[in-house]
Amino acid sequence: MFSRSRLVAQAVALAGRRTMASTAAETAPKAAASADYKTMSVKVVDGIAVVKLDCPGPVNTLGEQLMADFQSVYSDLSSNSSVRAAVIMSAKPSGFVAGADIQMIQKCHSAQEATQLAANGHVMFNRMADGPLPLIAAINGEALGGGLELAMSCHYRIATDMPKTKLGLVEVMIGLLPGGGGTQRLPRLIGLDQALPLMLTGKSLQAKKAKKAGLVDELVVPIGLGLNSAGQNTVDYLEKCAIQSAKDIVDGKKKINRDLTIASAKGLKRYLTNDFKYTRDIIFKKAREQVMKSTGGKYPAPFKIIEAVEAGLDKGFEAGLRQEAIGFGELTQTPEADGLMSIFFGQRACKRIPKQFGKVDKPAKNIAVIGAGLMGAGIGEVSMNRFDVTLKDTSPEGLARGQEQIFKGLNGKTKRKTMTPFERDQKMTAVHTTLDWKHFNKADLVIEAVFEDLAVKHSVLKEVEQHIPEHCVFATNTSAIPIGEIAKASKRPERVVGMHYFSPVDKMPLLEIITHEKTLPEVAAIAFDAGNKQGKTCIVVKDVPGFYVNRSLAPYMAETMALAMENVPAERIDSVMKKFGWPMGPISLADNVGIDVAGKVQLYLTQHLGNRMIGGDPALLGEMIDAKFHGKKTGKGFFLYDKKGKNQGLNPEIEGLIKKYSAGRIDSSGISDEELQMRCVSRFINEAAFCLQDNIILSPTDGDIGAVFGIGFPPFLGGPFRFVDAMGADKFVDMMNGFSDKYGEQFKPAQILVDYAKNGKKFYN
Repeated sequence: MFSRSRLVAQAVALAGRRTMASTAAETAPKAAASADYKTMSVKVVDGIAVVKLDCPGPVNTLGEQLMADFQSVYSDLSSNSSVRAAVIMSAKPSGFVAGADIQMIQKCHSAQEATQLAANGHVMFNRMADGPLPLIAAINGEALGGGLELAMSCHYRIATDMPKTKLGLVEVMIGLLPGGGGTQRLPRLIGLDQALPLMLTGKSLQAKKAKKAGLVDELVVPIGLGLNSAGQNTVDYLEKCAIQSAKDIVDGKKKINRDLTIASAKGLKRYLTNDFKYTRDIIFKKAREQVMKSTGGKYPAPFKIIEAVEAGLDKGFEAGLRQEAIGFGELTQTPEADGLMSIFFGQRACKRIPKQFGKVDKPAKNIAVIGAGLMGAGIGEVSMNRFDVTLKDTSPEGLARGQEQIFKGLNGKTKRKTMTPFERDQKMTAVHTTLDWKHFNKADLVIEAVFEDLAVKHSVLKEVEQHIPEHCVFATNTSAIPIGEIAKASKRPERVVGMHYFSPVDKMPLLEIITHEKTLPEVAAIAFDAGNKQGKTCIVVKDVPGFYVNRSLAPYMAETMALAMENVPAERIDSVMKKFGWPMGPISLADNVGIDVAGKVQLYLTQHLGNRMIGGDPALLGEMIDAKFHGKKTGKGFFLYDKKGKNQGLNPEIEGLIKKYSAGRIDSSGISDEELQMRCVSRFINEAAFCLQDNIILSPTDGDIGAVFGIGFPPFLGGPFRFVDAMGADKFVDMMNGFSDKYGEQFKPAQILVDYAKNGKKFYN
């Protein structure tokens, strides 16, 4: 295997011979000056070339044009005797390179095409890494996926020490593996023990952690405002530091030596993980077991990553690259990658404010949250990064609990070293807490998160309107009460909107924006914009009972209860649905949400959806509520729980209740896993289709994103509408009609599905 230190030493020697030819002036190299690069610019400062990546659009991506431009630039610089070294950086303050162009990957219609695409990338990156021209990657912002692979092909990496600077190989998140040599270079740079978890989870490292791991060589402290913006000043300063580092490298003042001797603790660890086959095999075995445990084998990409890394360490760098390219090609053609990539594009689409709402002329800057409970404190926590926040409650004890919850969330980041204690304390002081209406006269957006009771919400709305300015938007966080009903208590109903967060707020990414018939477009736009800034993925939903996610979930849960009453054990229902890809079984979900909450929602939606809610008898949940079997929070639900909330098995007292409601029902104890799964999932999908048909959601994309991010519909399936497209609407409708004949009219397919089946249509082209 080649030695990086020897390679760089050769580069330094060659660069030294070029020293006399360098110029102190800032110029464009002759060859580059005549070229019209669409994705980058080139200049030379004191013999150091500065290549600034600048793709059209908000971020840089490794696409066909950038790759072509870079290969041309690299050839020019390598043959230019006046260039001693090159700095590669982004012209955008927003980030380095966000990754490969996914649309370029999607153009590959076969595994062979995608394999060749990866192999072409290998040629370019190997040329950089093995070439005589010293390359310095100057990283500000995200260097993800192909962006990090580009940086790892350079001989030295310098990065800004700021929260937004993150480095990671995230391809597994879209069902792929790192296809630009990442599976080979990352383990060699930071060791197998650190590299493998990063690639298998898609997690990224902040700059300071990346330096400690050995992925970054030098940190640059960002600078603040000056004549230019803080972001631009930081980019300019990074450029200056990178040029100086490049000079020091070629002048021999700064040494690059990545060879670790076994005599050092780090070198011994590297030997044991990377080079000692016995230890290495144990790491790979454990990794495969962990992947199988966490994914149920539903995601092929992690296993392909392990294969590529293993091939490289067992058989050498080139063999590893070949395995990486083959694995990359195969993964691009899997339905899992197709589903995950659709979620990626769908999430990006959901960041754009719908056109019918127009632009936000006066975005909210001050947010006031009413209610410091679990939801209110969570809303305050996700708001504090971009807004001035006021948190109100009716008692000092309530405020204290809310503050404690926020502190606990921030302190978790401190423990994970993604935030300093100073930053944590600074953020805590930025949240104003109050027992009265102080600060509400400055609020642009008020979000109420009080008890789920219409009379209480009416009372809060009437009182708050006495203290807020005319332009202020009032948003209600309700999971079921119609927004129009809440708005009836308002003097300005046109400025009332729903913002339905999911619990826990700091972890669940979805936000439903609910507009009632009088909500002004500008009000919806302000709420949508605020949700984006809170880090949420927003979908717009019509004001109907259950909105979208809970409305679609309710028939699924009703079918689950029906199966339990048909003698299918609760443990089996949970296990089989988890095998399908859900993060949690439906019985455990009911216990976690709270049987009292689930029971009220089921009863409420049964009144509105009629036959579409046929399934388990809601009276079962009523009896559980009366018996105080409220789920995890009371230690008893369908299952028993210890004080730490750990499942202790089926609640023996529940079996008698279930048998009581089994009388007169069919016995489904012998049902196959597949039929059990499809009975439940089809009910969810069918109701989602009704939501699209009835204009409750704006598009199939919103429906898929809402299902995946709101309740955990298996991401690799792409969402309910992608699922129907993959299966075929005709086959799905036939299945539903078969269930309808066998089990009842609750399975009657939505008309939109019948129409799509008849005309051979798909929800996505």
